[in-house]
Amino acid sequence: AALPASTVVGLALWPETLAGWSRDRKLPSSVVWAVLAGAPSGPVRDMLARRLGVSMRELSALIDARRQESAASRAAANDDGAPGAPSDEEPPGSGEPRRAD
Repeated sequence: AALPASTVVGLALWPETLAGWSRDRKLPSSVVWAVLAGAPSGPVRDMLARRLGVSMRELSALIDARRQESAASRAAANDDGAPGAPSDEEPPGSGEPRRAD
């Protein structure tokens, strides 16, 4: 999944919010957010799965899925400043000598 589980669940709950949903169930919203970040809690996952109309397996797959890094983040991580690599200070081609016309 490219989006965090909390974002996907929040969109699925809309117009209800995660905070409102947890408040209605007398759960601290921090517990719900922690579960969506991967903390183990069968009862909270079960309540969320029921509310969303999905199986526990489907919800767990969403929560436990490894998020793919965005292309922009991958590109930034690969830019190590090695010679020949473009940088923010130096536009492409600026290292080439100018021709005398």
